[in-house]
Amino acid sequence: PCDSDDKFQRIFDLALVALKEGRIHECRWFLNEAMQLNSDSGDVYYHLANILWKTDKNIQGAEKHYLRARALIPQDLNVLNNYGAFLTEQGRMKEAEDCFKTALKNHPAHRESLNNLGTNYYKRDMLVESESCYRSSIRYYPDHPDAYVSLSFILLDRQDLKEAKDVLGKSL
Repeated sequence: PCDSDDKFQRIFDLALVALKEGRIHECRWFLNEAMQLNSDSGDVYYHLANILWKTDKNIQGAEKHYLRARALIPQDLNVLNNYGAFLTEQGRMKEAEDCFKTALKNHPAHRESLNNLGTNYYKRDMLVESESCYRSSIRYYPDHPDAYVSLSFILLDRQDLKEAKDVLGKSL
C-alpha cells in the first residue's frame, strides 16, 4: 500500500523518464495522471506547458499551463525562463523581459535567462542591452558557445569584424 503522494511521485518520475527518452505521448499521459493526484504541482503544469507549446503548438493551452505553474511556483527559474521564451516567440517582448529579469534577480548567473534576455533585446534592436547579457553569460560560462555566437551577431551588426571573428572563434 502506498499513499497518494508516493503514487504521484512515482507517476511524475515515469513522466520525466518518458520525456527524457522522447516518448512524448507517454509523458503527456503520465503528467495528466499525476495532475489528477496532485493538482497543485507546478512542475506538472510546467512540463505540460512545454509539451503543449513545443510539440503540439497549442499556444492557448501552453499559456494556461505556464500561468498555473507560475502561480504555484512563482520563483522557479525554469518556469520563468521557458515562459519568457514562449512570450518572446509570441512577440510579447516586454512581458518576456519581465520573466527573464525576475529569474535573474534571484539567480544573476542563470545562463538560459541571460541568453534569452539577450535575444529578446536583440530582436528589439536594443543592442547595448543585448551585448551586456551575452557578455555576462560569457563571464559566468566561458565554455558555453551560445553566448559567443549571439554576441558575434551584434559585433557583425556593428561592423566590428575582427572582434566578431575572435568571439566566434571562442565558440568552437
